[in-house]
Amino acid sequence: MHAMRLHVLTADEAGLGRCLDGSPPAYYHAPAAPAAKTSWLIMLKGGGWCTDRYACHFRSRKHGEGSSHGLASTYSQGGILSSSQRINPTFAAWHRVFVWYCDGGSFTGDRAAPLVVGNRSLWFRGRAVLDAIISHLMRRGLAEASQVLLAGHSAGGLAATVRADSVVAQLPPRAVVKVLSVGGFFLQTADATPWARALRSTYELHGARGGVAPPCLAAHGGGAEGWRCLLANATALILASHPSPSPSPSPSLSLALTPPQPGAHHGDAALPAQLGRGLVAARQPVEVNPNPRAPALPLVLTRALA
Repeated sequence: MHAMRLHVLTADEAGLGRCLDGSPPAYYHAPAAPAAKTSWLIMLKGGGWCTDRYACHFRSRKHGEGSSHGLASTYSQGGILSSSQRINPTFAAWHRVFVWYCDGGSFTGDRAAPLVVGNRSLWFRGRAVLDAIISHLMRRGLAEASQVLLAGHSAGGLAATVRADSVVAQLPPRAVVKVLSVGGFFLQTADATPWARALRSTYELHGARGGVAPPCLAAHGGGAEGWRCLLANATALILASHPSPSPSPSPSLSLALTPPQPGAHHGDAALPAQLGRGLVAARQPVEVNPNPRAPALPLVLTRALA
């Protein structure tokens, strides 16, 4: 298996992007075969959220969760990130990118100043982290992309949905873009539940107002209720009914959702190859059901954002 190689952005390349501990954004990349040089798979790593300052302080000190320091120089993964044609016939030859998750807020944080907890500064810049990585990839060939699969698992799956419109706005207009959320479609619950309180707390702590989809934010009044845009069902419905804010022609965008897989863990990208083939080929709604014991979920968005 050919491993993906680590790329840590310089301060200039990172811009405003910082991990929780202030370290720069990072990702792993394996280049495509010549025949697939315009095809890109971008996987956003999962790993839950930090919902209060103390949890974020703890996370910022954990290896690989709130920092890009100390990352291995290479990374290997199975499923749709595998380099094996036998295991991964659809995507093995594509550019394969694994975006390291180091902000704790599904790449939505947009807080200007750091928050000091104890003797440590915490940075909530997840939005800028993902923006900087996409910008860096554009200079490494993504600008020539003809098809892009933006995927993620768990917190990364939520990010793939919530950040879809802003990522699409950075991509070349001719690209066909599909979004795959694996175990990241977190449904709305009653406001009184701990889950809803955690989402609201994450939204407020990370300053995620600037990181969620603007049409979704507007649909919820643009203020305190914007935390609901961290619910993927709210964002997905907005993306289905609102045009892209870009004045130029935008890539076409589709969204697929899958239930959590048995035995899956944060950051797991081990998806059935037939799911990938369906996504690439899909032009009309299709049934996506990687787990035969789970109810099928449709490929719900096949709208060109123009």
